[in-house]
Amino acid sequence: MVVVMLFLVSQLSVFAQMGGGEKPTGTGLITFELTGSPFNSDEALLTPGVFRARYFVMDNIAARLSTWFDMTSNRVVPETVYNYSYFSLRPGGEFHMPGTSKVDPYVGGELIFDGAGSSKNTEVGAPITGAWDTNKLNRGFFRWGMAAVAGADYYLGGGFYIGIEVGLEFARTGYAEVKVGDDLLYGKTAKNSFNTVLTNSFRFGYAFR
Repeated sequence: MVVVMLFLVSQLSVFAQMGGGEKPTGTGLITFELTGSPFNSDEALLTPGVFRARYFVMDNIAARLSTWFDMTSNRVVPETVYNYSYFSLRPGGEFHMPGTSKVDPYVGGELIFDGAGSSKNTEVGAPITGAWDTNKLNRGFFRWGMAAVAGADYYLGGGFYIGIEVGLEFARTGYAEVKVGDDLLYGKTAKNSFNTVLTNSFRFGYAFR
Protein backbone atom coordinates (compact mmCIF):
# COMPACT_ATOMS: atom_id res chain seq x y z
CA MET A 1 0.00 0.00 0.00
CA VAL A 2 2.87 2.39 0.69
CA VAL A 3 4.05 1.90 -2.91
CA VAL A 4 0.54 2.74 -4.17
CA MET A 5 0.48 5.88 -2.03
CA LEU A 6 3.86 7.02 -3.33
CA PHE A 7 2.63 6.48 -6.89
CA LEU A 8 -0.49 8.55 -6.19
CA VAL A 9 1.59 11.33 -4.68
CA SER A 10 3.78 11.46 -7.80
CA GLN A 11 0.70 11.63 -10.04
CA LEU A 12 -0.92 14.30 -7.89
CA SER A 13 2.25 16.40 -8.11
CA VAL A 14 2.07 16.26 -11.91
CA PHE A 15 -1.52 17.51 -11.90
CA ALA A 16 -0.60 20.27 -9.44
CA GLN A 17 2.17 21.46 -11.75
CA MET A 18 -0.30 21.51 -14.64
CA GLY A 19 -2.34 24.13 -12.84
CA GLY A 20 -5.06 21.96 -11.32
CA GLY A 21 -8.74 22.76 -11.48
CA GLU A 22 -11.80 23.46 -9.36
CA LYS A 23 -13.24 20.87 -7.03
CA PRO A 24 -16.06 18.73 -8.46
CA THR A 25 -19.39 19.08 -6.65
CA GLY A 26 -22.95 17.83 -6.80
CA THR A 27 -25.19 14.91 -5.97
CA GLY A 28 -23.88 11.61 -7.30
CA LEU A 29 -20.20 12.44 -6.90
CA ILE A 30 -18.13 9.37 -5.94
CA THR A 31 -14.66 9.36 -4.41
CA PHE A 32 -12.16 6.59 -3.69
CA GLU A 33 -9.15 7.15 -1.47
CA LEU A 34 -6.32 5.57 0.47
CA THR A 35 -5.27 6.94 3.83
CA GLY A 36 -2.11 6.76 5.89
CA SER A 37 -0.26 8.34 8.79
CA PRO A 38 3.35 9.16 9.65
CA PHE A 39 2.46 9.17 13.36
CA ASN A 40 1.75 5.46 13.95
CA SER A 41 5.22 3.97 13.49
CA ASP A 42 8.80 4.91 14.20
CA GLU A 43 10.02 2.74 11.32
CA ALA A 44 7.66 3.43 8.40
CA LEU A 45 7.45 6.76 6.62
CA LEU A 46 3.74 6.24 6.10
CA THR A 47 1.68 3.60 7.90
CA PRO A 48 -1.35 2.39 5.86
CA GLY A 49 -4.76 3.40 7.17
CA VAL A 50 -7.91 2.40 5.27
CA PHE A 51 -9.50 2.26 1.84
CA ARG A 52 -12.50 4.59 1.75
CA ALA A 53 -15.38 5.21 -0.63
CA ARG A 54 -17.75 8.17 -0.47
CA TYR A 55 -21.03 8.90 -2.26
CA PHE A 56 -22.58 12.36 -2.20
CA VAL A 57 -26.34 11.96 -1.62
CA MET A 58 -26.62 15.75 -1.65
CA ASP A 59 -24.30 18.58 -2.67
CA ASN A 60 -22.98 18.85 0.90
CA ILE A 61 -23.76 15.45 2.44
CA ALA A 62 -21.81 12.28 1.73
CA ALA A 63 -22.13 8.69 2.92
CA ARG A 64 -18.80 6.98 3.49
CA LEU A 65 -17.46 3.50 4.14
CA SER A 66 -13.93 2.80 5.34
CA THR A 67 -12.53 -0.73 5.21
CA TRP A 68 -9.27 -2.59 5.73
CA PHE A 69 -8.38 -6.27 5.85
CA ASP A 70 -5.08 -7.94 6.61
CA MET A 71 -3.97 -11.55 7.08
CA THR A 72 -0.55 -12.67 8.29
CA SER A 73 0.85 -16.19 8.47
CA ASN A 74 4.47 -16.45 9.60
CA ARG A 75 6.19 -19.84 9.52
CA VAL A 76 9.32 -20.32 11.63
CA VAL A 77 11.56 -23.23 12.60
CA PRO A 78 10.75 -25.64 14.16
CA GLU A 79 7.39 -26.12 12.44
CA THR A 80 5.52 -23.24 14.06
CA VAL A 81 3.05 -20.93 12.32
CA TYR A 82 1.84 -17.62 13.74
CA ASN A 83 -1.54 -16.57 12.31
CA TYR A 84 -3.12 -13.14 12.60
CA SER A 85 -6.09 -11.69 10.75
CA TYR A 86 -7.53 -8.19 11.10
CA PHE A 87 -10.53 -6.33 9.72
CA SER A 88 -11.94 -2.84 10.04
CA LEU A 89 -15.39 -1.76 8.85
CA ARG A 90 -16.48 1.83 9.50
CA PRO A 91 -19.67 3.22 7.92
CA GLY A 92 -20.43 6.89 8.42
CA GLY A 93 -21.31 10.23 6.93
CA GLU A 94 -19.91 13.71 6.25
CA PHE A 95 -21.29 17.24 6.17
CA HIS A 96 -19.34 19.46 3.77
CA MET A 97 -19.06 23.16 4.47
CA PRO A 98 -18.43 26.07 2.09
CA GLY A 99 -14.75 26.25 1.22
CA THR A 100 -12.98 27.62 -1.81
CA SER A 101 -12.79 26.58 -5.45
CA LYS A 102 -10.24 23.91 -4.48
CA VAL A 103 -10.64 23.34 -0.73
CA ASP A 104 -13.56 21.26 0.59
CA PRO A 105 -13.75 21.14 4.43
CA TYR A 106 -16.05 18.73 6.26
CA VAL A 107 -17.08 17.28 9.61
CA GLY A 108 -18.53 13.84 10.12
CA GLY A 109 -18.93 10.72 12.14
CA GLU A 110 -18.65 6.96 11.78
CA LEU A 111 -19.39 3.73 13.56
CA ILE A 112 -16.47 1.47 14.50
CA PHE A 113 -16.34 -2.28 13.96
CA ASP A 114 -12.79 -3.68 14.21
CA GLY A 115 -11.62 -7.18 15.04
CA ALA A 116 -8.68 -9.55 14.99
CA GLY A 117 -8.05 -13.28 15.39
CA SER A 118 -4.74 -14.72 16.54
CA SER A 119 -3.19 -18.15 17.05
CA LYS A 120 0.06 -20.09 17.21
CA ASN A 121 0.10 -23.54 15.63
CA THR A 122 3.10 -25.70 16.42
CA GLU A 123 4.30 -29.28 16.26
CA VAL A 124 6.55 -28.63 19.26
CA GLY A 125 4.58 -28.08 22.45
CA ALA A 126 0.97 -27.01 22.77
CA PRO A 127 -0.76 -24.66 20.32
CA ILE A 128 -2.01 -21.28 21.50
CA THR A 129 -5.33 -19.72 20.54
CA GLY A 130 -6.25 -16.09 21.10
CA ALA A 131 -2.67 -14.77 20.98
CA TRP A 132 0.84 -15.56 19.75
CA ASP A 133 2.36 -16.36 23.12
CA THR A 134 1.64 -16.55 26.84
CA ASN A 135 2.47 -12.84 27.19
CA LYS A 136 -0.62 -12.05 25.08
CA LEU A 137 1.33 -10.78 22.07
CA ASN A 138 -1.09 -9.86 19.24
CA ARG A 139 -4.10 -10.86 21.31
CA GLY A 140 -7.37 -11.25 19.42
CA PHE A 141 -10.13 -8.70 20.00
CA PHE A 142 -13.38 -7.16 18.82
CA ARG A 143 -13.90 -3.40 19.05
CA TRP A 144 -17.01 -1.32 18.54
CA GLY A 145 -17.75 2.34 19.06
CA MET A 146 -18.12 5.69 17.32
CA ALA A 147 -15.91 8.50 16.11
CA ALA A 148 -16.21 12.20 15.26
CA VAL A 149 -13.95 13.47 12.48
CA ALA A 150 -12.97 16.72 10.79
CA GLY A 151 -10.97 17.14 7.62
CA ALA A 152 -10.53 18.83 4.27
CA ASP A 153 -9.86 17.90 0.65
CA TYR A 154 -7.61 19.91 -1.65
CA TYR A 155 -8.31 19.30 -5.35
CA LEU A 156 -5.35 19.34 -7.69
CA GLY A 157 -7.15 18.86 -10.98
CA GLY A 158 -8.34 15.96 -13.07
CA GLY A 159 -10.42 14.71 -10.14
CA PHE A 160 -7.36 14.01 -7.97
CA TYR A 161 -7.15 15.36 -4.45
CA ILE A 162 -5.12 15.17 -1.28
CA GLY A 163 -6.58 15.62 2.16
CA ILE A 164 -6.16 15.57 5.89
CA GLU A 165 -8.35 14.20 8.66
CA VAL A 166 -8.24 13.98 12.45
CA GLY A 167 -10.76 12.58 14.86
CA LEU A 168 -11.83 11.54 18.33
CA GLU A 169 -13.16 8.07 19.00
CA PHE A 170 -14.84 6.27 21.86
CA ALA A 171 -14.64 2.50 21.69
CA ARG A 172 -15.11 -0.63 23.76
CA THR A 173 -12.65 -3.43 23.10
CA GLY A 174 -13.33 -7.02 24.12
CA TYR A 175 -10.23 -9.23 24.22
CA ALA A 176 -10.33 -12.90 23.31
CA GLU A 177 -9.58 -15.64 25.82
CA VAL A 178 -6.11 -17.15 25.50
CA LYS A 179 -5.70 -20.91 25.65
CA VAL A 180 -2.63 -23.12 25.66
CA GLY A 181 -3.89 -26.37 24.25
CA ASP A 182 -7.20 -26.95 26.04
CA ASP A 183 -6.14 -25.02 29.15
CA LEU A 184 -7.51 -21.52 29.70
CA LEU A 185 -4.68 -19.10 30.47
CA TYR A 186 -6.50 -15.73 30.29
CA GLY A 187 -10.25 -15.19 30.28
CA LYS A 188 -12.10 -12.64 28.20
CA THR A 189 -11.64 -9.04 29.28
CA ALA A 190 -12.89 -5.66 28.03
CA LYS A 191 -11.98 -2.01 28.35
CA ASN A 192 -13.26 1.38 27.22
CA SER A 193 -11.06 3.93 25.48
CA PHE A 194 -11.25 7.54 24.33
CA ASN A 195 -8.52 8.48 21.86
CA THR A 196 -7.36 11.00 19.31
CA VAL A 197 -7.33 9.36 15.87
CA LEU A 198 -4.44 10.13 13.50
CA THR A 199 -4.59 6.90 11.50
CA ASN A 200 -6.04 8.69 8.46
CA SER A 201 -4.06 11.93 8.77
CA PHE A 202 -3.10 11.97 5.09
CA ARG A 203 -5.49 11.02 2.30
CA PHE A 204 -4.93 10.48 -1.43
CA GLY A 205 -7.95 10.11 -3.67
CA TYR A 206 -9.86 10.50 -6.92
CA ALA A 207 -13.36 11.89 -7.52
CA PHE A 208 -15.69 11.12 -10.42
CA ARG A 209 -19.36 10.73 -11.27
